[in-house]
Amino acid sequence: MEFLSIKTFLKHSGRVQPEDYLHVIELLLNGIALHAVQGDTEDLFRFQDDVRTIARTIGNDSSGEDLLVSTSRAMRALEEYSRHTQKFMRAQSLELQGMLSMLTQTVSSLSASGRENIEQLQSIEKKIEKASVIEDIRSLRIQLAECLETLKTETLRQREEASRTIFDLDAGVSNVKARMEGAQIVVRDPDTGLSTRSEAERAIAFSSQADGTHYAAFFVLDNLHSVHSRFGNKIQIEVLRMFAEHLSNAFGGTEHLYRWSAASLVAVLERNVPFVKFQAEVRQVASVRLQKTLKINSREVLLPVGCRWFALPVTKNDDSDVLFSKMDAFLAAQVGTIES
Repeated sequence: MEFLSIKTFLKHSGRVQPEDYLHVIELLLNGIALHAVQGDTEDLFRFQDDVRTIARTIGNDSSGEDLLVSTSRAMRALEEYSRHTQKFMRAQSLELQGMLSMLTQTVSSLSASGRENIEQLQSIEKKIEKASVIEDIRSLRIQLAECLETLKTETLRQREEASRTIFDLDAGVSNVKARMEGAQIVVRDPDTGLSTRSEAERAIAFSSQADGTHYAAFFVLDNLHSVHSRFGNKIQIEVLRMFAEHLSNAFGGTEHLYRWSAASLVAVLERNVPFVKFQAEVRQVASVRLQKTLKINSREVLLPVGCRWFALPVTKNDDSDVLFSKMDAFLAAQVGTIES
C-alpha cells in the first residue's frame, strides 16, 4: 500500500508551484477512488471511474473556476456513493437478520430441548436485530455459539436416551414373547447375535453374589450414528459385528459378551487378577485400531473403528443397580463421541 505525505512531497519539491498543488489534488482523488469502502460492486466501479475521470480533467491549464467545478463533482460523487453504500449495507444487514430469524424458528421447532434454551435463543435473536455497535454484535455471537452448543448437547443426549429406550423396549418385547411361549431361551440381539442388556444385568447380579473375582468391561463405539448416517444401517451392523468379534476373540468367546445399548457392549468376566491388571488387559484390547474396508464408487475407503472403555470390579454383595447406573452414566458422558 502506498502512503502519501503531502508535507513531505511539498518539502522535497522546493518552491511550491501551482502544478504541485494540482498533482496533490490528483493523488488525493485517486486515493479516494482506490480506498473507498466496498459496498455494491457495480456502485464501487462506477464511483471509481467517476473520480478518476474527474482527476484526469485537472491539468496545468485548469482555471480556479474549473477546479471548483471538479471539486463539486467529486463531492457529489462521494456523497452519492456513500448514500448507496449505506443503503446496501442496511439491506444486507436486514437479509442476514432475516436468515437468522428463520434459523432460530427452525431450530426452535425441531429442538426437543427445554423451554429455557429455546427462550434464550429467541432472546439473542431480538438483541441482534437491535445491535448497532460491533462490540455488541461480537458479544452476541459468543452468546449464540454457547446457546447452540447447549442445544446440540441436549439434543444428542435426548437422542441417545431415545435410542436406548427403543432398544430396551425391543428387548423387553422379546422377553415377554419368550415367557408367553413358555420357552426357556436367551434373548439375542438380532444385529450381533449377542445376549441383550437384560441378560447382562442378570450376569452382573449373579457375579455380585458369587465367589471369586469378577469384573465388567464396558465399551462404547465411536461415531456409530455417523456411520449409520453416511453409509446406512447395513454398514453400521457390520461395524458392530466386527467389533463384537474382536472382543469375543480377546475375551474367549461370546458367552460372556452382551449388547448393552445401541452403541455399547459389555463383557462380564471372572479373572483371578488384581483390578489394575484387569484394567491393563481391557486397555490393550480397546487400543487395537480396527478398520472396516468399504467400496464406494469403485474405490476402497478405510473406516476406522474405535471405542471408549470403562472397567469396574463386581465384588460380592455389591448393589447391582449401582453398577448399572455407573455404566449408564459413562454411556451418557460419551454422547459426543457416539454422534460425531
